[in-house]
Order: sequence, then structure tokens, then C-alpha cells
Amino acid sequence: MNQTFTMLNELLHSTAPTLYPPKITLQEQQKISAQVNDLLFLFSRHYLGNSSKKMSANSVRYSQVAASLLLNRVHIFNGLASSSFLEEVGAGLEAFIIGLYKYYPKHFDISEPMPEPIWQRIEQECKDVIEQLNIKGLELQLQQILLQELSLASKERSPNFTQGMYWSGLGVLLKKIESKAEEVLEAVVSVLISSNFNSDYFLQYLIIGYEQRKVGEETAVQYWVDILQMVSRIAILPNQYLYKKQESCKEHLFQSISAELFAAEQLYVDAKSAVKYTTSLSVGQLAVLLHVMVDTGIIKTDNVSSLARFFGKYFKTNRTDAISETSLYKKYYQIDPASVSILRTYLNNMQQKLKTY
Repeated sequence: MNQTFTMLNELLHSTAPTLYPPKITLQEQQKISAQVNDLLFLFSRHYLGNSSKKMSANSVRYSQVAASLLLNRVHIFNGLASSSFLEEVGAGLEAFIIGLYKYYPKHFDISEPMPEPIWQRIEQECKDVIEQLNIKGLELQLQQILLQELSLASKERSPNFTQGMYWSGLGVLLKKIESKAEEVLEAVVSVLISSNFNSDYFLQYLIIGYEQRKVGEETAVQYWVDILQMVSRIAILPNQYLYKKQESCKEHLFQSISAELFAAEQLYVDAKSAVKYTTSLSVGQLAVLLHVMVDTGIIKTDNVSSLARFFGKYFKTNRTDAISETSLYKKYYQIDPASVSILRTYLNNMQQKLKTY
């Protein structure tokens, strides 16, 4: 087996200064192709016949490094002058390396850089999957996060086998998503969490997204409880991580969501104990009044949600002790003609009253 590495190495490096593929006769090509395709079989026979565990481990590492160097060299030559022979040799070497990774994991060095052609294939497959998800309706921001992290994986060189195979597995899982357009985002997020995609950009995207979708302070506690339960139900794949030294995706989400839940519970308690002022206006009429005050500049704000939260916290109507922030927020934008008519009467009365001051 080592003779195959030596022979191929000599042929590939015999013209190294010229950076052109070596000229190999058809007979030599057939011999090399046959030996490369038998590499995994020959190695297995050598490995099983070796009684020394240390020698067996070293043979895996040596074969991995040698095959990787040769594969990168074949890849360069094939790029300069593509040929079916070089493609066949490259495919054989790639199959051999992947076989070592799959069948001899205890001795395979996962910290070694992944050969360029293997990584480039994985990278392109991931890009294609992300593009397909984009067509199905994936949010642009999440698409950009995925592509950014994919690019960072090989910023200076090919990633090591741990990172490269992580992306390979993630691409396979994302490709299986067959959800409808409106469900694609939820499906992708679920896959990323289960795969421990612990990117800071992704985690920030999730928390901000959850916060923006929350409407109504009176339902905030239940909202964050539901989010926490949803995340806790996602099954986590073992031994998966985008960044090994960072906190896991699920743990980070638990902490962030728990913090939001605690804050919501405190706000709920404060809202319950706050002194409320009674208004004779209905919720719809109050929404119209707030809208006209904002439009005329009497109240200056761009945050209608915050405005609705304030009035929901400190005001009540003749009919109810609590004004729904969600209802007030919706009626602010969905103006009721009847409420406009009644408010006009109030404003006329106010105008008449002002004349007496």
C-alpha cells in the first residue's frame, strides 16, 4: 500500500517546479487507478494483520496525511489540465480518506485540515441547499448568517475534519426540509438548534426575533414560557457543535429566554400593583385619541407598542379594570368609524369648554 503512495507521489512531484501535471503513460494510469481504488481494501488487510496497536494507529495517521497531500496535489493538477485519469485518482483518494474517517475513528486525526477538494464539494453542497431554502422562503437575514458562518469556516484554509464534517451533516439535514413556505423558517431554526449551531450571530438573531414577535405585556409571561417549552422540546444531536469552545446553542437560549421570562414576570407584577386612572373612553376610542395625538405631534413617539404598554399599565375603563395592550395596539391601526364619531363629540365638548377658560 505504501508503494502506491510512493509511486504516485514521485509521479506527481517529478515535475513540481513546472506546476504542470506529469505525463503518465496509459499503462501507468491504469495501474495507478487500480491501486488507488483498492487502497481501502489494502489498508484494511494491513491494519487487521498488524498486532501492534501503536503501529496500527500510526498507519492510520500516516495514510491519512499522505492521501490528503496527494489529493490536494491531484486537485491542483486537475485544475491546470483536467483529465479523466486525474479525476478518477482524486475520487479514489477521497473515498479512501472518507473510509479512514468512517471506519477508523479512534486513530483518525480530526484536527487535520480537510483536503481542498473534499471541503469545496461540501461547501458548494451547503451553498446549494441554502439557495434552495431561500427560494422556499427563508428569511434573508438567516440566509446571510448561514453563508457568513460557512465562509468563516474556511477563511484562511480548509477547516479541520470536525468542522468540515459538521457542515456536511448540517447540509444533509437542511436538504431534507420539505416544509411549506410559511413553515420553512421554523423548520430551519429547529434543525440549527438541534445541530448546536452556536453562532453568536444566530443566537442574537433568534432572541431579537422572539422579542420583536412579542405583542402585549399582559401575555408576555405566557409567551416566553411557550418559547422556552418549544426550545426544550427540540431533540439535540449528540457530539455536534459549530464552535467547540463556546456554550451550546440550547444552553445559551435557555439562559436568554429565562432572563426575558424573569423580566416579564417582574413587569407583570408591577403592572398589577400600579395605580390605574379610569377613563370613560372605550379601548377603541382611546386608541383613536392616541393616534390623533401622535399624528398631530401632541405625543412624540415612533414606538406605538411602548405607548400602548404605558396606557395599558396605568389606565382602565369604566367597564374593565385592565386595558389589553394587544387590543389597544391593534385598534390603534384598525380605526373604528364609530369610535371616531364618538371621539369627535368629546373633542367638540372640549373645544366648547376651552372657550370658558
